[in-house]
Amino acid sequence: MRRWWVVAVAASGVAALTTTSPWSRGQRLEVPRAKKSELSPDLKRKLLQETNTPWRGVRLFFYGGFALSAGVGLVTAVAQLAGSLASTGDGGVPASQAAINVAVDLGVVSLCALGYRIDSRAAVDVTSEPRGVLSDVEAAERIDRLARLEVVVGAEDMTRTASLATLQTKANQNVVILGGPATVVDDALTDALIQQKLLSRAECLVVPVRLDADDVRKIDTAGFVATPAPDDRAKWLDYLKDEIDTAVQQGAGDAGDVGVVIAVRNDGTVARRGIGKPPWTAVIADLEAAPDAAATAAA
Repeated sequence: MRRWWVVAVAASGVAALTTTSPWSRGQRLEVPRAKKSELSPDLKRKLLQETNTPWRGVRLFFYGGFALSAGVGLVTAVAQLAGSLASTGDGGVPASQAAINVAVDLGVVSLCALGYRIDSRAAVDVTSEPRGVLSDVEAAERIDRLARLEVVVGAEDMTRTASLATLQTKANQNVVILGGPATVVDDALTDALIQQKLLSRAECLVVPVRLDADDVRKIDTAGFVATPAPDDRAKWLDYLKDEIDTAVQQGAGDAGDVGVVIAVRNDGTVARRGIGKPPWTAVIADLEAAPDAAATAAA
């Protein structure tokens, strides 16, 4: 009876450890930056570990106790099984019962070992930075990298190639990057046509970056659209891949399929990062809001 109770407790502990919370699809993706903390690194690690794996120490204690008890029982059960197989007389433990005892004790030891392994992996995971977090240096490098990318503005024979930094500082332009499959990008651009007056009022350029096509389409001739410069297309794709990878690390595994949206103000600050079709009214509101106000609203 004792062995079955031990198995039930160990199994419930393993089940609790393997349960994960789903990522909320409705959240707007933001690339968080690592923030400075007044807590010591060791205390921060312990608090983070307790938050992510509560009662881990208690579980490890029970795993050790159950494994030790089952290990001693396993030795005894193996000896009983050997004696039952070697004995021809009556009075000993039946071989069938001894075999069951061996199997139960071995199962408890295995479950405890599995639980300890899962808990140990969880402890290692929380000692590192959360997934998708960019340091201040990494975030600044990514913004600078985006600012140096070039686009083609204008239509027909009156076109000009300029970097995003030039458009932001010289022409006071806000920029929204649409990246993803061509069908997704074209669908978002079609919606943007309805809001082109708002985009014009917000001095906003939209840059479509199609992962699976490099041709210039009719919709790209709209006045609010700036296409990636042909010579910089590879750089645009590399930048977009990094943005998609960050989104995936934050839990948006379908970012490459539904597309990503990055809205950047004319001062170089990122107003919004998201996935899927952009809500243009909200995107424009974020672009027009001051950085501090937008951060407060997002929180």
